[in-house]
Amino acid sequence: MTEIEFLDPGHGPGSAGAESERPDDEPGGPDLRLLVPALAAAVAWVLAAGLAVMASVSTVYELVLDGGGQHQTISVDAWGRFNTGVLNQSIGHQTRYAVVLIAAAVLLLAAALVAVVRLAVSRYLAVAGAAVSAAIATTLVLFVEATRSTNDVRARQLASGASVSTDLGSAFWLALGATAAAAVGIVLAFVLKPPAEPATAADDPARPYPAEAVESAEPVSGVGGVAAG
Repeated sequence: MTEIEFLDPGHGPGSAGAESERPDDEPGGPDLRLLVPALAAAVAWVLAAGLAVMASVSTVYELVLDGGGQHQTISVDAWGRFNTGVLNQSIGHQTRYAVVLIAAAVLLLAAALVAVVRLAVSRYLAVAGAAVSAAIATTLVLFVEATRSTNDVRARQLASGASVSTDLGSAFWLALGATAAAAVGIVLAFVLKPPAEPATAADDPARPYPAEAVESAEPVSGVGGVAAG
């Protein structure tokens, strides 16, 4: 005795019913919305790296001497180089903070490049870069304050009428800006979330079984069949 099993033609492998079950909104390529958190953070970190590089070639402090009918300005940049103006004397160099600022810029730029591929890894690079930049900004302001105190004492030891002023340079403000931009990128990397991926047929219990599941099912003897003698 042979049993004939009847299958629903709408679930055949090449049937129109199987085609109608496919979602019409399947993306044809990568969803760029998934890259929004990484791109937003990367832009902030590139800006922070640029500010750190600018700080490495900027003035740390400026010294203005007034007394005895003379006015002289001496400045020191982040590479420790003195600009003595008309004196044109070689008096060595001071601390080269630019080396650490460049290292911070490299960390932040690496975080921006890695963000598109591995956002989780780039967060740690950005945190390290922001920490280095913040440490340099703090060191700069403390160094200038100490230099100002020392110069004030020396000015009082000079002839009467002499004055010395020590002004904080732009390197500190640029390093502070780099720290702030890096912090904004870190916040964006942790707060922004990519949009949820659309649910598939396997995740939706209301959808019928796919055609592959119907084809792989074993026919049950005596159910839905007609006996032929």
